[in-house]
Order: sequence, then C-alpha cells, then structure tokens
Amino acid sequence: MQESIMEQLWQTSHLQGGNLTYVEQLFETYLTDPNAVSEEWRSFFDKLPSVDGHQGRDVIHSSIREQFEHISRNQRFLSNDGVPASATSDADKKQTRVLQLINAYRFRGH
Repeated sequence: MQESIMEQLWQTSHLQGGNLTYVEQLFETYLTDPNAVSEEWRSFFDKLPSVDGHQGRDVIHSSIREQFEHISRNQRFLSNDGVPASATSDADKKQTRVLQLINAYRFRGH
C-alpha cells in the first residue's frame, strides 16, 4: 500500500512546487485551444476527473484572478459593509444599522 502511494506521488511530482505556474499556464492554453499544447499534455488534461460531478466547462483562472484584483483595487468605491455605495438604499442602510445595534447589545449585554 505504501509503495502505491509513493508511486502516485512520484508520477505526479511534476505538478507540484515550482512547476505549478507552468502547468497552470499550460492548462489555460489548453482551455483556450487544446491543439496548442502537446499531445501528451492534451491527453493528461483530457483525463482529469470532474469535481463533484461537475459537468460544466472549466474556467480560465487568470480571468477570475483579474476580477479579484479589480475588486481589491476598487475597495474605496464600496461602502463600509462591502456593498457598492450606489446600490445601497436608505432601507438597506437602516437595516444594517439595526443589525449592528442588535450585535452590540449581544456583545456588550446592556
């Protein structure tokens, strides 16, 4: 049993550590155009299992990272509760204040 685990680790060691960025770039290239990667990598990516029965298409991670970077750069345009200031109505602000008051009473006990 120990040998089989060690063998699996040995066979997938190229996917770890310093090679991770390279493999991720290859996978993104594969998602854009499968013929742009070598046959060996295409075969490897084709055999990847779906996670939790997910049948949808894989998404390029660089676009998701760019979205998070955009959000982090634009934090100053958000209100204190993380909601865009333009999307916050007076009722939403009042509801937030009520919830903050309830939490304050729970925390301080007065």
